[in-house]
Amino acid sequence: LWQAFQVKRGNRTEELIAASRGPDFEASGIGTPQDMRDHLEAFRESGVDQIIFMQQAGRNRHEHICESLQLFADQVMAPFSDESEVREAEKAEALAPFIEAALARKKRMPALEDGEIPIVRASVKRVEVNQSKGRPEASAAN
Repeated sequence: LWQAFQVKRGNRTEELIAASRGPDFEASGIGTPQDMRDHLEAFRESGVDQIIFMQQAGRNRHEHICESLQLFADQVMAPFSDESEVREAEKAEALAPFIEAALARKKRMPALEDGEIPIVRASVKRVEVNQSKGRPEASAAN
Protein backbone atom coordinates (compact mmCIF):
# COMPACT_ATOMS: atom_id res chain seq x y z
CA LEU A 1 0.00 0.00 0.00
CA TRP A 2 2.77 2.44 0.96
CA GLN A 3 4.68 1.76 -2.25
CA ALA A 4 1.55 2.30 -4.33
CA PHE A 5 0.95 5.57 -2.50
CA GLN A 6 4.51 6.74 -3.13
CA VAL A 7 4.24 5.92 -6.84
CA LYS A 8 0.91 7.74 -7.14
CA ARG A 9 2.17 10.70 -5.12
CA GLY A 10 5.29 11.08 -7.25
CA ASN A 11 7.50 14.01 -6.35
CA ARG A 12 4.70 15.99 -4.72
CA THR A 13 6.88 16.80 -1.68
CA GLU A 14 9.50 18.49 -3.84
CA GLU A 15 6.78 20.33 -5.76
CA LEU A 16 5.28 21.66 -2.51
CA ILE A 17 8.67 22.73 -1.18
CA ALA A 18 9.42 24.55 -4.44
CA ALA A 19 5.97 26.16 -4.47
CA SER A 20 6.35 27.29 -0.85
CA ARG A 21 9.32 29.39 -1.89
CA GLY A 22 7.29 31.21 -4.53
CA PRO A 23 5.61 34.60 -4.02
CA ASP A 24 2.08 33.26 -4.56
CA PHE A 25 2.23 30.42 -2.04
CA GLU A 26 -0.65 30.27 0.43
CA ALA A 27 -0.40 27.59 3.09
CA SER A 28 -3.64 28.16 4.95
CA GLY A 29 -7.36 28.27 4.41
CA ILE A 30 -7.57 31.96 5.25
CA GLY A 31 -8.93 34.23 2.54
CA THR A 32 -11.90 34.44 0.22
CA PRO A 33 -14.23 31.49 -0.48
CA GLN A 34 -12.35 30.98 -3.76
CA ASP A 35 -9.03 30.92 -1.87
CA MET A 36 -10.46 28.21 0.38
CA ARG A 37 -11.80 26.19 -2.57
CA ASP A 38 -8.36 26.34 -4.19
CA HIS A 39 -6.71 25.35 -0.92
CA LEU A 40 -9.02 22.36 -0.43
CA GLU A 41 -8.66 21.33 -4.07
CA ALA A 42 -4.89 21.17 -3.60
CA PHE A 43 -5.44 18.91 -0.59
CA ARG A 44 -7.82 16.70 -2.56
CA GLU A 45 -5.36 16.40 -5.45
CA SER A 46 -2.70 15.21 -3.00
CA GLY A 47 -4.99 12.49 -1.63
CA VAL A 48 -6.35 14.16 1.52
CA ASP A 49 -9.98 13.20 2.01
CA GLN A 50 -10.75 14.75 5.41
CA ILE A 51 -10.00 18.08 7.04
CA ILE A 52 -10.44 19.48 10.54
CA PHE A 53 -11.18 23.15 11.19
CA MET A 54 -9.55 24.83 14.18
CA GLN A 55 -11.98 27.73 14.39
CA GLN A 56 -11.76 28.10 18.16
CA ALA A 57 -8.00 28.72 18.17
CA GLY A 58 -7.15 32.32 18.96
CA ARG A 59 -9.38 35.19 19.93
CA ASN A 60 -12.29 34.37 17.66
CA ARG A 61 -15.75 35.39 18.81
CA HIS A 62 -18.44 32.72 18.72
CA GLU A 63 -20.52 34.78 16.28
CA HIS A 64 -17.58 35.09 13.89
CA ILE A 65 -16.93 31.36 14.02
CA CYS A 66 -20.58 30.69 13.19
CA GLU A 67 -20.50 33.22 10.34
CA SER A 68 -17.33 31.65 8.96
CA LEU A 69 -18.80 28.15 9.07
CA GLN A 70 -21.98 29.38 7.39
CA LEU A 71 -19.94 31.07 4.66
CA PHE A 72 -18.01 27.83 4.17
CA ALA A 73 -21.24 25.83 3.92
CA ASP A 74 -22.83 28.30 1.50
CA GLN A 75 -19.91 29.06 -0.82
CA VAL A 76 -17.18 26.43 -0.47
CA MET A 77 -18.49 23.02 0.54
CA ALA A 78 -20.96 22.18 -2.25
CA PRO A 79 -18.57 20.94 -4.98
CA PHE A 80 -16.75 18.76 -2.47
CA SER A 81 -19.99 17.37 -1.01
CA ASP A 82 -21.46 16.66 -4.44
CA GLU A 83 -18.63 14.27 -5.24
CA SER A 84 -18.30 12.67 -1.80
CA GLU A 85 -20.40 9.56 -2.49
CA VAL A 86 -18.37 8.69 -5.59
CA ARG A 87 -15.07 9.32 -3.79
CA GLU A 88 -16.13 7.27 -0.76
CA ALA A 89 -17.19 4.37 -3.01
CA GLU A 90 -13.85 4.50 -4.85
CA LYS A 91 -11.98 4.63 -1.55
CA ALA A 92 -13.95 1.67 -0.14
CA GLU A 93 -13.23 -0.36 -3.28
CA ALA A 94 -9.52 0.47 -3.18
CA LEU A 95 -9.21 -0.34 0.53
CA ALA A 96 -11.39 -3.48 0.50
CA PRO A 97 -8.58 -6.03 -0.06
CA PHE A 98 -6.45 -4.44 2.66
CA ILE A 99 -9.32 -4.34 5.15
CA GLU A 100 -10.21 -7.94 4.34
CA ALA A 101 -6.59 -9.03 4.89
CA ALA A 102 -6.39 -7.13 8.19
CA LEU A 103 -9.64 -8.66 9.45
CA ALA A 104 -8.41 -12.12 8.44
CA ARG A 105 -5.35 -11.62 10.68
CA LYS A 106 -7.43 -10.41 13.62
CA LYS A 107 -7.59 -12.82 16.54
CA ARG A 108 -11.14 -13.09 17.84
CA MET A 109 -11.62 -13.19 21.58
CA PRO A 110 -14.62 -14.69 23.34
CA ALA A 111 -17.08 -12.25 24.89
CA LEU A 112 -16.49 -11.47 28.55
CA GLU A 113 -18.81 -12.88 31.17
CA ASP A 114 -20.45 -10.24 33.38
CA GLY A 115 -18.17 -11.14 36.28
CA GLU A 116 -15.08 -10.62 34.10
CA ILE A 117 -15.90 -6.99 33.32
CA PRO A 118 -13.77 -4.78 35.60
CA ILE A 119 -15.45 -2.14 37.72
CA VAL A 120 -14.01 1.33 37.15
CA ARG A 121 -14.60 3.70 40.02
CA ALA A 122 -15.52 7.33 39.35
CA SER A 123 -12.79 9.91 39.87
CA VAL A 124 -15.08 12.07 42.02
CA LYS A 125 -17.63 11.19 44.71
CA ARG A 126 -20.38 13.26 43.13
CA VAL A 127 -20.94 14.81 39.71
CA GLU A 128 -20.46 18.57 39.64
CA VAL A 129 -22.12 20.44 36.79
CA ASN A 130 -22.10 24.23 36.46
CA GLN A 131 -20.85 24.64 40.02
CA SER A 132 -19.10 27.90 40.88
CA LYS A 133 -18.11 26.78 44.39
CA GLY A 134 -14.41 27.35 44.94
CA ARG A 135 -13.93 29.19 41.64
CA PRO A 136 -13.84 32.98 42.17
CA GLU A 137 -13.87 33.73 38.44
CA ALA A 138 -17.14 31.79 38.05
CA SER A 139 -18.75 33.54 41.05
CA ALA A 140 -17.79 36.96 39.68
CA ALA A 141 -19.52 36.15 36.38
CA ASN A 142 -22.85 35.45 38.13
